[in-house]
Amino acid sequence: MQYGDVRRLLVVLALALPSTALATAIDEATRGRSAGQVAVERLVRHGVAVYCADRDSRLVALTFDDGPGVYSRRIAALLRRAHARATFFIVGQRLTWWRGALAAEASVGVIGDHTWTHARLARLGPSGLRREIGRTRAEEIVRTGRRILVFRPPYGIHTAAADAYVRRLGMVQVLWDVADSGVGIRGGSIVLLHETRPQTLPLLRTILRDLRRRRLRAVTVPELLANAPPAWTRGANGLRTSC
Repeated sequence: MQYGDVRRLLVVLALALPSTALATAIDEATRGRSAGQVAVERLVRHGVAVYCADRDSRLVALTFDDGPGVYSRRIAALLRRAHARATFFIVGQRLTWWRGALAAEASVGVIGDHTWTHARLARLGPSGLRREIGRTRAEEIVRTGRRILVFRPPYGIHTAAADAYVRRLGMVQVLWDVADSGVGIRGGSIVLLHETRPQTLPLLRTILRDLRRRRLRAVTVPELLANAPPAWTRGANGLRTSC
């Protein structure tokens, strides 16, 4: 089967199959378990939403939403020069607009699912969740050849139905404890940045210098979860990491 045929098949599966069947079909094509995947699987089993990791760690996770875009390659270059890694939560429909950006990002980190159109999850039924979440995950797997372990809901708003669907696909839901700022970053932090905003480039330079000065290291979310396992507690919307 040719590359294009595999890609079309996975996209069709994302739209047509129930979530459990989709997860099985995709996992058959993407075997191999890393320490990060094992850590993610543990949190998925318990239905834990991730906001941070162990505060005694020297690791942090820089995450970038809404790409790929015009700044994607420059962000990847900054990270590479700093020997830093990151997580990129991709909007699926943008993959055709910025060719090559996904490969640049995957070379310095991992790719996550941020829905197909940046849709508000509360407005979606089961078929809408498959179109928005399942389709993006399938496209990303085909384009990178890697398992997609992490999901971030647009606007940080998630619902019980979306949570259940994401969990059945084997992804952990990742939020954040620091947003679009270098202020408040500490060990275990998950930092939200937006790769489509021009101000992110100078902010990223500042953050990377500050992390180096403080001897903190930027890793991907799965790497953070594997090396700085978080504690969790029960919040209003279920289990979440304790920050």
